[in-house]
Amino acid sequence: MTISSIRIGHEELARISLLLNIPLPGLGDQPFGDASIQQQSMILAAGEHSLLARGWLAAGADNELLVEPDLADMVREAGAASRIIGMIQQAWGAGDQASFFYAKPPRIIEHQRADQGVHVLSRLDGLEALQLRLVGAIPSSDGWANADASAVIAETALLAARNAAREGGDSARTLSHAGVDEAVAARLASTLAAPLTNTTLFAIGPAIVHAFPDGFPELTFLTDEHELWMIRSLRESPGVREIEISGVDHITASGQIVDWLRMAFAATSHNSG
Repeated sequence: MTISSIRIGHEELARISLLLNIPLPGLGDQPFGDASIQQQSMILAAGEHSLLARGWLAAGADNELLVEPDLADMVREAGAASRIIGMIQQAWGAGDQASFFYAKPPRIIEHQRADQGVHVLSRLDGLEALQLRLVGAIPSSDGWANADASAVIAETALLAARNAAREGGDSARTLSHAGVDEAVAARLASTLAAPLTNTTLFAIGPAIVHAFPDGFPELTFLTDEHELWMIRSLRESPGVREIEISGVDHITASGQIVDWLRMAFAATSHNSG
């Protein structure tokens, strides 16, 4: 019977990735940070011993290490993804959480980095299940469903406003100077001063790179107790990366996520599904 979900330790998954020669973005570019080569070898050895004890690895002929078939299939499916949807969730007062969705339609593997160095690999039942997963990650809010509550500014202006809010400065003034309407700037500044969640969606992978050589637009949702803001990256002007900021309600946000995801899945390359 095919396993639908697997919980596995960081050092265990890193050892499997190395054995199968399949890099996983969810492990990061440097799975063990600044650890020395000797330290990394010790960590991987510990992961191998743990996998053997749990039955995820077995010694074959000539002591060749064999990965349990269901786990191997899940990692191979993830490695064959033509596109990868990433979701970074930040909740103030809690740690960041990252999820990666490795997709080669109709197969989708979710790779969630949970707390305390635990990874969870799960099979999702197609695009609709992925849509529900992403939409469900956005907290419900009254939102500010006002067509005038939008602005297009340089990304650096929003970063400057965030920094001003963190330091107790006048972030509304910073936004106004960037061209944001004063009323909109005041409400956005209030959110920047006391945010609850920040969720960013991005897409990478062979099909995405082929269809969008300049990069696929990110989608970010920022909330406080009363507002839900959508921040969408636009195509870069010469030397300037612009973003569109809009006050939205949850229904509008959900529709935008579905449209964004469909665009990502419509992207194809010559040898990707």
